[in-house]
Amino acid sequence: GSLAGSDAVGGATGGVSASAGGGGEDDPMDDLFPRQDLHTLIGPGIYKQLGDSNWKERKAGLDAIQGALDSANHRILPNISGDLYTALKQRLQDANKNLITVTLGLLAALSTDSGAAQAPNIRIVALSTIQCLADKKPQLRLAAVAAMTAWANATPTSVEQAVLPAIPSALADISPELRLSLLQWLADVLAPRPAKGVRLPDLSLLITPLFTCLQDRNADVRKQAQRVLELTVASCGFEAVHDACEMQLRGAAKASVAPMIEEFRHTVGAAASSGGMDAGPPRRAGAPPASGRARPGPADSTTSPIPDTVMTAAELLGRQPISQGRPGPTAAMSSSGAGATAAAASAVSGPGMLRRPMAVRRPVGAPASGVPAGAPGARPLMRSARGQPGSADAQRPGTPSSLSMASQMARMSNEELEGIPPILDCDFRAKEQRARRDMSANPNSVPRWAHLGDGRVRGDLEAQLSEQMSAHFNPLIYRLLFSTGHYKDRDFLSGLTTIEEVISITSLSQQRFGLPLFADLADEDSLASRYMANIDLLLKYISIRMYDGSTHTLLKSFDLLERLIHMTEESQQQQQARQPASSSWTDYEVQAVLPALIGRLGDAKEVVRARSRRLLTQLITHLYPTTKLFTMLLEHGVINKSNARIRQ
Repeated sequence: GSLAGSDAVGGATGGVSASAGGGGEDDPMDDLFPRQDLHTLIGPGIYKQLGDSNWKERKAGLDAIQGALDSANHRILPNISGDLYTALKQRLQDANKNLITVTLGLLAALSTDSGAAQAPNIRIVALSTIQCLADKKPQLRLAAVAAMTAWANATPTSVEQAVLPAIPSALADISPELRLSLLQWLADVLAPRPAKGVRLPDLSLLITPLFTCLQDRNADVRKQAQRVLELTVASCGFEAVHDACEMQLRGAAKASVAPMIEEFRHTVGAAASSGGMDAGPPRRAGAPPASGRARPGPADSTTSPIPDTVMTAAELLGRQPISQGRPGPTAAMSSSGAGATAAAASAVSGPGMLRRPMAVRRPVGAPASGVPAGAPGARPLMRSARGQPGSADAQRPGTPSSLSMASQMARMSNEELEGIPPILDCDFRAKEQRARRDMSANPNSVPRWAHLGDGRVRGDLEAQLSEQMSAHFNPLIYRLLFSTGHYKDRDFLSGLTTIEEVISITSLSQQRFGLPLFADLADEDSLASRYMANIDLLLKYISIRMYDGSTHTLLKSFDLLERLIHMTEESQQQQQARQPASSSWTDYEVQAVLPALIGRLGDAKEVVRARSRRLLTQLITHLYPTTKLFTMLLEHGVINKSNARIRQ
């Protein structure tokens, strides 16, 4: 039967009562079984139990939540805090697979028993839940599907607000189990909407991932991808998907995908006119709808209202005047001149950044309410004039402006720091100085970063990197990246996740920080320019984390590295007319990460070796000459006598 069936939900939630849904004021069940406050039933000590190092204590914490739901007759108030979802998210990465299954059942039960799935909470666990679909155990995959189905049944808008933004990043995983289960679930959930007269959400962020899935080696994955492709064409219009195919695919890939898109040139239009799909005239990816306002996206105004001063993605691209009196949500696309190419590639990955999305922010350059220009939180546009706010001189470490910013941030609370981007400046001159120092220190052209296997060298380089990053990174992120506490591995993972998600979930990042992923003008500030100006520091940090014992941290480092590669490619497309070669990686940048990546080819875990091979053979070659890459493979791989796996 369908993966989205109700039987699966009941099986994974431990027999949730059928009367648990609803929650309206006139619910007749309220007189018999009034809804109760879950937090009162479980108490504050539950968080310590869920984070305990003893798996029995963690299981006891999960059992306590299930017991509270049972004692409340599976009828609880929909006031569940994000802290509980954050604690449960950690259990989705538990080493004990049985606890992961129990956690997935609880995530389904919380939505079913409260009758609601609040988007901010679901964003926290969406990506981690989807990643469980890659597991080889069928019962665990069924539990993950059941949890997502429970969200869709409790609050249908949670699909577009919380789950859809995480799907592109999840589909980057080559696991056929994940792709098959996720695409089938998405098609099962969205396909009935047009027949019910419900408009499909904006699926433009799925265009690029679908092109990959349509070429998957697994026939079942390709079949489900075609189902979702039909819905995507109905949502975005045939021209948008067709143009994205023309721009992104070449050769055999284009020859195999283009006919599949062509099948829906006329059939989708007919279905839209008769079945309730949004049948308006096709529009190109990245262009605003005919009505002049963005199609409702992940941040629906019913649950997360956005002030009138926030620009939609379409308005930002077209520089249209901001509509007055509209509750317009921010579109899920952060686009470029390439339309669907950058739109789909930039809107990826998971839940709510540092912890969860905080207050909605203002447009680029506008100060926060009640915050004077120049104070923390008021981020001015970059200007090319030397010494102006946002310029390289003004942001260089050691300058009065830089020192003033550091002193101001030292007095800020964690909540205030969460509203500041992970990287504070886009000082390209500082990167050039670091490159000159590193290259001059290696007269024999053998970078010190090639010797991270030596613990003493790694310690010296980490101390040097810590000093360099302290001047350019948000103090809250910096403390996580260089944590020395008992739970430092968890802090490393949290810091890497935050940095990766900021450039993955672009719509949420713009709401939170008031900065677009890419700027239309060369002198404007953007998240991409900040990341590119400090990409050498990020690559060095990734190299150090590759030598940690935590597999989770290592895989998250790979995720961030892949995202940085994609962002660099998109930056090349954005700057083609202005700076054709400014976004390719230099020898200095590649030498910071490539030796460590080659070393992971000899890792004992197959998943690590596979990710390393993919990065080396399919992604880094887009940014670095193949001849130079081949030379480094010989130097650090074939000649390596310490590990036979690397040579193989």
